[in-house]
Amino acid sequence: MTKPLVISDSLNFHDGPPEVSDAVRKHAQAVSVRSQIAYPLIIKGLFRGVLCIHQTDRLRHWTEDELSLVQSVAERLTIGMAQAELFEMVAKGKSEWEATFDSMSDGIFIFDRAGAAEAGQQCRRGDGSFESARPVRPKVLRRSSHYV
Repeated sequence: MTKPLVISDSLNFHDGPPEVSDAVRKHAQAVSVRSQIAYPLIIKGLFRGVLCIHQTDRLRHWTEDELSLVQSVAERLTIGMAQAELFEMVAKGKSEWEATFDSMSDGIFIFDRAGAAEAGQQCRRGDGSFESARPVRPKVLRRSSHYV
């Protein structure tokens, strides 16, 4: 399903392939749907779900304004879903990076472009306990630094 399905009379729907028409009619009877819009949610070419709008008390002939509104809502839903997936990927990457950073035994510090420390890992004392590494402003020995 790549195009929206706009149905004015769900109980008597006969457009499209027979299996789709049958499924629409059976669903309409089961949940008392008279008219409906099924708008596919597609992200990066992958089908992710359907935005369904149902009219249950009477038949409805959907207007162009209503269809435009549903399209706008569906587009915003797909944008939100895509952003949530990106946020999840970034959070997972950050978590993996922090786990790697924290497991290293060498002292590592991250500095911003002005030379201020942004992060430092915990340092293990000789007795096995940990103390927070409190970096001081570094003395620049050369200008060919690498920034993360």
